[in-house]
Amino acid sequence: MKIRWLGQSAFLIEAAGKKIVIDPWIKNNPLCPLELKELFDVDIILVTHGHFDHFGDAIELMSNSRAGMMCDPEISWYMSKYGYVRGERLFPAAQGGTVDMYGVSVSMVPAIHPSAIYGDEWYGRREWLPNSSAVGFVITIDKEPVVYHAGDTALFGDMSLIAKRYCPEVAMLPIGGRFTMDVVDAEEAVGMLRAKYIVPMHYNTNSELVADAEKFKTDVERRYENVDVMLVSPGEELILNREETV
Repeated sequence: MKIRWLGQSAFLIEAAGKKIVIDPWIKNNPLCPLELKELFDVDIILVTHGHFDHFGDAIELMSNSRAGMMCDPEISWYMSKYGYVRGERLFPAAQGGTVDMYGVSVSMVPAIHPSAIYGDEWYGRREWLPNSSAVGFVITIDKEPVVYHAGDTALFGDMSLIAKRYCPEVAMLPIGGRFTMDVVDAEEAVGMLRAKYIVPMHYNTNSELVADAEKFKTDVERRYENVDVMLVSPGEELILNREETV
């Protein structure tokens, strides 16, 4: 499995011949080293919620690829106005739901965070549309590490249930504070999730999301045995094998 952090909460995962992009905020993302056209060959798009830095370039990416997209029902209804049909390339779900997308099992899990849909109306008229709550995703691929992407979220106790139900081996956690967990709460989340590898995200994108990732790594690895905090630069590739995570 190859994992590339693209800045903020955007990731590109390559495994079992599939390319999965999560929260594709690419074009206006100050940390993203890729151009959007480099993702036109993706197979799966996962959107945690409708905020501009997560829903991002999903519409343009859908129109220039053959990818299927999993999102909540409200974003799905919004996408239907662009001609996408539920069950063809559009796979709506809600917290607790699991969808098999082209051989990849994707489960939608809770996150605690406000949400709204920032589509073309926002960029043109500063109008946003109501959206349900934000979510996280658990990605399960045969013989590959189980990946949990927390989305934008506060710390919440049911992360321990996510650990019990899905046994994630890789956890992508926000640490930037203010709009999500900070480093202190993310450290508590590590203890609940019990994942081998922790990949920090949603930090140092702008002056409102400042975090000391090096201190987070030191504190977590001092507190928890057999946990590695993987500090990757945007665009850097992380390669993980199942036998390394168990």
